[in-house]
Amino acid sequence: MKLVRLALADLLNERVHLACSVATIIGVVVPLTILLGVKTGVFAALMDDLRADREILRVTIPGDHRFSLDDAAEVRSWAETGFVVVNTRAIARRLNVKRHDGGRIRGIGLVPTGPGDPLLPSGTVITGLEVAVSAALAAQLELAPGDWLVTAIGRGEPITDRLAVSLKVAGVLPRIALDGETVLMDPATMDLFEAYYDGYALPEWGLDAGRPLAERHVQYESLRIYARDLTDVAPLEAKLRARFDVAANSRAAQVAGVLSLGRNLNLALSLVALAALGGLFAALVSSFWAVVQRKRLMLATLGLVGVPPLGLALVPVVQAAATALIGAAASLLLLAVFALVAEVLFAGALPGGAAVIRLEAMTLVAIMAGVVLLAVLAAFLAARTAAQLDPAIVIREGSA
Repeated sequence: MKLVRLALADLLNERVHLACSVATIIGVVVPLTILLGVKTGVFAALMDDLRADREILRVTIPGDHRFSLDDAAEVRSWAETGFVVVNTRAIARRLNVKRHDGGRIRGIGLVPTGPGDPLLPSGTVITGLEVAVSAALAAQLELAPGDWLVTAIGRGEPITDRLAVSLKVAGVLPRIALDGETVLMDPATMDLFEAYYDGYALPEWGLDAGRPLAERHVQYESLRIYARDLTDVAPLEAKLRARFDVAANSRAAQVAGVLSLGRNLNLALSLVALAALGGLFAALVSSFWAVVQRKRLMLATLGLVGVPPLGLALVPVVQAAATALIGAAASLLLLAVFALVAEVLFAGALPGGAAVIRLEAMTLVAIMAGVVLLAVLAAFLAARTAAQLDPAIVIREGSA
């Protein structure tokens, strides 16, 4: 402990050398940390913007196909799948509705939903005769949660079998979630509307005319599918093509472009950091070695009074660690100042008011710990030189 205090006292006596070493650390660490923070902030804002658009995860299957509930269950079991639900034929994806208390009839689109739907708030499930309506439809019919819609549809030529089914508005979706005058509906309910259009009887809805529903063979035209994450979009699309031989489409190219940008930024930043840290390491090695050369007589005197070689080697290591800690602390302060200035200058430049410089606390801790480790490693050559000093020779040379 006395040797540590002696090393620190000697370091403080060398104020000019200490200031130069700290300035060297700051000159490398602060710019690199700012670059990392800007890269992280900008790229994170891009990714957040992509993730805010839930349709970026969607994989569509155009055309008329034949899918079953077992097919949907198989796709749901894939690791790349975040959400999947069966979808009826196009004829059953349109309804005419009006408010329960009357008013204009509107033609609306139907979108199947289920547990875990990315367009719904977490934990919200639409079942039975419930619907979640788009913001556009809610505005047109002045709907709010708890209101009721009534279907106004018929079949036959001339129309003989009219169907009025009450649908409860369970929620209103944000404008960015669902376009047009559309509702999210339980796929089982959509399937019953398809059966109605196909001429089947629906006794549970008070319609006894038509073929028995038990004779109907249920198949689905498509699947509504979302990937689990951005990185799963392309693999999920490829898997659907291979498994079902369908022309699956997605925005995988857009996702790949952003992910590729992130990889390229990481590579460029890594190369810059490698060059800068290599230069910092070389500068610290020469600086600490020069200090040992200047302090040879002092270290030799310590050796004569009984300090072992390992203790002599500890002196430059302690001084290097202390210098790095001071440099790291000063770098953090300057980084905070630059971050505040950047937020003022570039306020509103990123979507959603995201921070321009974004760094996690653990990342900062890791960077600063790395700076200390780099300085300690740089001091090893100086420590080796100090440990190998022969006190008698050094003192004899000093007195010559």
